[in-house]
Amino acid sequence: MREWNKMKNKRKKALVFVLIITLIMALAMSTMHYIFGYNYENSEMVKVLIYFEIIMSMLSIFMYKKLFSTQKLFNIRLSFWFLPLIILIIITLVVFFINGDFTGKIPMVSLILVTTLLVGVSEEVVFRGIVLETFLQKGGIVTAILVSAILFSLFHAVNIFGGSSIGEVINQMIGVFLGGIVYACLSINLKSFIPLIIYHCLWDFLILSNEIVSANIEVFIFIIGTLEFIILIPIFLYTVIKFNKGA
Repeated sequence: MREWNKMKNKRKKALVFVLIITLIMALAMSTMHYIFGYNYENSEMVKVLIYFEIIMSMLSIFMYKKLFSTQKLFNIRLSFWFLPLIILIIITLVVFFINGDFTGKIPMVSLILVTTLLVGVSEEVVFRGIVLETFLQKGGIVTAILVSAILFSLFHAVNIFGGSSIGEVINQMIGVFLGGIVYACLSINLKSFIPLIIYHCLWDFLILSNEIVSANIEVFIFIIGTLEFIILIPIFLYTVIKFNKGA
């Protein structure tokens, strides 16, 4: 009974923390859009967003360390599900640097890279770390995956404060929910969310930076996004079955 109450308390802390992080992001979006005039998905938004991401990353790491041991994060297990995704993202990165026009744009591209790294840290630590791991303890794997994906999706609803239309936000939330399922399954199979921090960072970096350097990587981005969608159901079923077998 004591252990169950301890677990319930940990889940409450996780959910409250998600609410706090979401409110901080809502403030970031509002500040970015209504005070500085930047719209969400405009690469210029990182000039404001980076300061909020520093705060969210620090809070996320602090909270994770309070709830879990960080040592196991570095015992990463290879996953055949993750391999094609990371290979494709690296290929896209190479094409990006070959085709892109970086004249006078290095400072801005560097700022985007730092900001997206912080985004990767904050979001992966919160949703594939704190939320997913909390609900995996003494809970069903399906519930853990879905809760982490739903909260990840709801977190992006605050983009409406960044100038996105309701339709754009709804479309993004659906995509993020589906991607959240894939990310959660990858994290479970990898036994760590650290590789996902890198993957998440590079994905956001390529999308935002391509707007500036015109590297013509849209086809590659489409292929990666399509692959994530294709493996959605197979990786979900594989992960649930394998986890329930105790592998």
